[in-house]
Amino acid sequence: MPDSAMSVPLEKSVPTDRSSVRLTDLAGVWILLQSWSLWRIPIPAINEPHYWGKARHWWDPNWCAGDLFLESSNPHVVFYATLGSLTQWFDLSTAAFLGRVIGYTIVALGWQRLCQALLGGKWPGTATLALFLGLQSVGNFSGEWLVGGMESKVPAYGFLFWGVANWLRGQPISAGAFVGLAISFHPLVGAWGAVCLAGSALLSRRFDAQAIPPWRSLMAGSVLCLVLAAPGLMAALEALSGGTLEENRIATSLQVSDRLSHHLDPMVFPKSAYWFGGSLLIIWGLLLRDSQRSSRQRRWCLFVGVSLALVLVGMAIGFGPRPLDQMPGVRWRSALLKFYPFRLGDILLPIAVSIAAVAHLRKELSAIRSPGRAQCGSVVTFLGAVGLAFSIPFVDQNPSRLSPAEQKHWRSAAEWIRDQTPTDSLVYATNNSWALRWETGRPEYVNYKDMPQDPHSIVVWNNRQWVIARWRKAAFVDGAVSTGELRELRNLTGIRFLFAGRFGPVHAVPVYENEHFRVYELPE
Repeated sequence: MPDSAMSVPLEKSVPTDRSSVRLTDLAGVWILLQSWSLWRIPIPAINEPHYWGKARHWWDPNWCAGDLFLESSNPHVVFYATLGSLTQWFDLSTAAFLGRVIGYTIVALGWQRLCQALLGGKWPGTATLALFLGLQSVGNFSGEWLVGGMESKVPAYGFLFWGVANWLRGQPISAGAFVGLAISFHPLVGAWGAVCLAGSALLSRRFDAQAIPPWRSLMAGSVLCLVLAAPGLMAALEALSGGTLEENRIATSLQVSDRLSHHLDPMVFPKSAYWFGGSLLIIWGLLLRDSQRSSRQRRWCLFVGVSLALVLVGMAIGFGPRPLDQMPGVRWRSALLKFYPFRLGDILLPIAVSIAAVAHLRKELSAIRSPGRAQCGSVVTFLGAVGLAFSIPFVDQNPSRLSPAEQKHWRSAAEWIRDQTPTDSLVYATNNSWALRWETGRPEYVNYKDMPQDPHSIVVWNNRQWVIARWRKAAFVDGAVSTGELRELRNLTGIRFLFAGRFGPVHAVPVYENEHFRVYELPE
């Protein structure tokens, strides 16, 4: 039986599916997504060298062969295999740009369909997105974001929104398909979305039993979800396996307490994050207090509520003394925290506030007898939100953290390595390693930003950083780095070229030098 035949009848207060196809609203959402992404986050964004470098190496293993991070596990293989194929036709910057065009088109489709299902009327997606981008410019709880560079979670969120919208419309088969695609592109984003959908469905059966589709269509949607999710789930499971018990313990500790603590450890989150999240929760409650919610809106609130319950569970799991190894039950608690229990609630709460705010604003404006004044109020609110979103300073606008002059010299030094060194040369940046592999096309010995995801490679990544740290400490005992100490570094690591900024003094002649950066070839 086709999916539509099993759909729950639409409520009279919500527009039909034909009216949800509003190209003007979709175009508005798409333009806002693309322009905000490119204006706020220049290419390459802070995570784009990570994802697009992986993608290019997946298609061409000879590119940067010998790079620890690139040759580690591939947990986002669906992203590499699909959008990553752009790296075979275009340079990395062009591929990332085209990836943003495609990825945010998926987000636009999912976003517009979700907002149309909940709000209807004119421009629901554009108005809601403007408010959401304003909120995203102000802050977040656990560092999660939706609009920025292009990585696997971007299309995953788009497919998840699409799936939730179809679920709200009573179309579980197509909903399952889109959630399965979300899981395939980003297993954590998609899987948490599936958990929240399942939880909200169980709660809906208690409070609104008529909203639940027949069990056959639910089963069909679940099976389709698993089939489409299988490629991403298999890659994720492969990334989690393969290490010894000790490697798993060390890797989990490094993820939760060190490299990713700003996303995973609630005791590390700044006070401003709690103020921001708590304020949004209060605002959402106030907006919902006097609203008349349809069945779809109730199910949406349950979906968001389950995601927030996961946030509370994550906070309870992570609460305790620090350092982390002093926390009772640290092993099992860290093992749970590394699955990002905060990320979905961190995104869904500002979305829910934006949707509720648009609904409330419409209600208030509809009470104004003058249509012209109501329309003027809508335009002013929209322009204010857009202006806020585009104007607030944003740290990721400059992921290199370098001044314009320093960036220019950094790129010049990186281009020299790309043009003048053998392609198999192992390089290491003493600092300012941002996008080094992206610009040079050379493998890196280790990069703090690029942490692998399989336990064995994480341990190797950590050990390499310790090798560098111990060498630095020994080399600077006398206050300077000698030629012999450079030779020792090459023997220890295999590094051939050292990319140095604020590092030294070094008693050796660089093979390249400009005002801010130097490149040394380490002697054999």
